[in-house]
Amino acid sequence: MTSLDPRTQSPRPGVSRGEGQGPSRHDRALAWAVAALAAIAAAYTACFAVMDTDIWWHLAAGRVMVEERRWIFADPFAADTLGRPWVDVHWLFQVLVYLLHCWGGIAALVVAKIALIGLGVGLGVRSLCARLARPLWLPAAVTVVAMLYPARHLMLARPTVFTLVTMTLMLLIVERVRREGRLRWAFLLVPVQVVWANLQGLYLLGPAILACFVVGDAAASWLARQVSRPARVPSRRVLLGLAALLPVMVLSSAITPYGFHGLRLPLVLFGRIDAVAGQVFSREVSENISPWLLERATPGELSAFKWLAALTFLSFLPAFARGFAALPKLCLVTLFFVLALLANRNILLFLWIAGPILAENLAVLVPAAFARDRGNRWLRRGLALGAAFGLVALGWGRMREARGEPPIGELAPFRVPEQAVDRFLALGLPAGPIFCSDRYGGYLAWRLYPRSQPTMDGRLVLRSAQGYAEHLALGEHPEDFDAYRRRHGIRTVILPSAYPDRFLPLVGWLYRQPSWRLLYTDGTQTLFALDEEGVLRDHELDLTAPQTVRAILAELETRYGLQPIIHDRARLHLARLLAEIGATGPAEELLAALPGTTAAALRARVAYLAGDRARAEAMAKSLLASQPNEIESLCLLALLSRERGDPQRALSLVQQALEVDPFHPLATQILDQIRRDLATTAR
Repeated sequence: MTSLDPRTQSPRPGVSRGEGQGPSRHDRALAWAVAALAAIAAAYTACFAVMDTDIWWHLAAGRVMVEERRWIFADPFAADTLGRPWVDVHWLFQVLVYLLHCWGGIAALVVAKIALIGLGVGLGVRSLCARLARPLWLPAAVTVVAMLYPARHLMLARPTVFTLVTMTLMLLIVERVRREGRLRWAFLLVPVQVVWANLQGLYLLGPAILACFVVGDAAASWLARQVSRPARVPSRRVLLGLAALLPVMVLSSAITPYGFHGLRLPLVLFGRIDAVAGQVFSREVSENISPWLLERATPGELSAFKWLAALTFLSFLPAFARGFAALPKLCLVTLFFVLALLANRNILLFLWIAGPILAENLAVLVPAAFARDRGNRWLRRGLALGAAFGLVALGWGRMREARGEPPIGELAPFRVPEQAVDRFLALGLPAGPIFCSDRYGGYLAWRLYPRSQPTMDGRLVLRSAQGYAEHLALGEHPEDFDAYRRRHGIRTVILPSAYPDRFLPLVGWLYRQPSWRLLYTDGTQTLFALDEEGVLRDHELDLTAPQTVRAILAELETRYGLQPIIHDRARLHLARLLAEIGATGPAEELLAALPGTTAAALRARVAYLAGDRARAEAMAKSLLASQPNEIESLCLLALLSRERGDPQRALSLVQQALEVDPFHPLATQILDQIRRDLATTAR
């Protein structure tokens, strides 16, 4: 067994031993320049407006802690969990983002996010440069950034960005301890772990990362002895020291305001995800859906993940041809790959870890003479030129994608009910619980605390599976809402009619109830108030009136007129809402001017709702002829088959739709109806 220390360290990939001794000042400056370039590229990839809806309850919690100078131990926000114990391990993140928001608003949160992404990538690339030949620095940096690009939509202003940086710091510390054999550096892991435990619930990944290196190095040493081959692993003293640090890191995670109660939270979160979406938290929370299921619902969105994962694992083959030194990193990659398979939110963690490892593994393929042989000068230049071209291509792709996005100082469209809350406050509606979706609840807590409480928000860890399922079911079974609102004293409803649209049936039901008033909508958000006395009649919106539709369209033109893609999407949402409440004429008129498959499918549904079954069927079949897996058309034909008394045909069509998207709300609703029909027939 060979100790891994400066005296026995083998040359960097692509570098002879003589060249690997002590980098010059020029080399160090160049390495930092490459790291800075990678940091800027990664930051640009993550530069987009705030889309995450959980950030609002984080901000609300931070405001409570800063203004009231106390930690939060019981839920102060949601009506259905008010006073329930809350282990808020994100408290430090919440305080930091609230202070940032006070200083610079939403734009400051985005700037801080991209700065942290850039910092983590920059530190990782700088460490990579210390282990690779100089001609490989730029290709390695581009590899790291390119690996992250498919997961750019997951780079949100949420505690995960701190997890990315702390993972990088831990890897740098462990690598240095293993390389230099100086155990005193390992004690830096403890304060990093303590800070991490107060930022996000994924902090147990810290001990898991260290365990991967300890187990991997121990296994490499054992395997080397079995085959009588030298193994470049840390000394036994270092291995035992790192192993002894594992329980210390776990126990140090209890240094939070919540003590050992905080240690239970990651296990609770982990228990709420599964790869087959067999429970409501995995099935209904989009971030918890496994990538292989999500790829079926939205083909192409995560297709790069499987190929990048395969490339990462294959890259270990040349590394293992030289020995077992890469075994710890194989353990590390495997750990994060399993997490990514369980929930698509973890794909970013996997690609963050895998990028530098892939670059280092591929560097083994480069011969040592590559860095010093003058005959390879043009090859080196070609490699650098290819890397530069790749970096430009990534930047160009991101630039084209950003054309339809709002500035970072504005909110991403359709995510939060900003205008509905403005209307709620302007009308002076009474305080109390507000029925809403979980995506809206955090924003309502931010804008309306302590005056009113949402019934639901994104802190699903506070809720049981049964309670969450009951809440979601009201969207599909609005006839149960009246009993629910009486039980909870609800007089106000703020719901999305898009993103997600699962509550659209409830929106339509509320619109048709004489005691409920629609007080605001723009087609994506709705505000209803219970008005049995009729005092709000003058403020009610009549969506069947042409002047009301014109006023909404004028508002959308003012808001999104300079963003044609978003403007078309907003009008599409309005048309869907109009169709749902029975205003099929205005909906069809609005859809006539809108392009795209979604508009075509909605035109068929509008014809169906208007009673023109023959035209609806013809339009749906025409669309399916060019796009056989168009879900809305499949659902429409299933509805028509069910109405004609052909449940088997309807079942076949809806099953085809569910093969594309296993969680499509309308398809699952139709499937339940067909099953009830078949059960009734059997009796």
